[in-house]
Amino acid sequence: MPTQIEVCNQALDKIGSEAITSLADSSPRAEALARNFDKALETILAEHQWNFAKWRATLVATTTPAFEWAYAYTLPEDFVSLVQLNGVDFSGDVSDFCELEGGVLLTDEATAEIQYIRKPLVQVATPTFSPVPGSYASPQPVAIACTTAGVTIRYTLDGTTAPSRTVGTIYTAPLVLTVDTTIKAIAYKTRMIDSEIATGVYDITSGGGT
Repeated sequence: MPTQIEVCNQALDKIGSEAITSLADSSPRAEALARNFDKALETILAEHQWNFAKWRATLVATTTPAFEWAYAYTLPEDFVSLVQLNGVDFSGDVSDFCELEGGVLLTDEATAEIQYIRKPLVQVATPTFSPVPGSYASPQPVAIACTTAGVTIRYTLDGTTAPSRTVGTIYTAPLVLTVDTTIKAIAYKTRMIDSEIATGVYDITSGGGT
């Protein structure tokens, strides 16, 4: 299956425009594609019950609806449209025995096994460090970046703790390293697969605090 960038560049080829290397490129083409790619993909997936995009899941009831329905099930993060609930086709009519509302499936069914059209999740690019990890004779300001637009980056500095969506410090500005430090960083974004963890080992030979 082609990557997100390959699909974007195929579209640019169709209109005779120059290719991009990342949706984070500082060009009008990349900015337009970054704004519209996800919505265009969801629109196309929702137009047909594509076999390649069908998936199955067993949902877990999370809350009790305020009225009308007995159960509320949180839909998968990659959900686009519903095909079946407990083996019964979903038509979207008001007569159906369930309703979709705000990322939740409402129904009177005590169990919810669904077949649905899913959006292929793209993985966030692995963060990079600048300057590159290595040995330095003086304190270094280290910037952490990611080529995927709109991500959040978290990092740890103890060399062992793995950062995640909930663990680590949110990156906002370059880190000034004055002693030997191992940085671990991860980037994440809603409706995307978390990046791989990047590790940077810096040997700072001058003294000082961190």
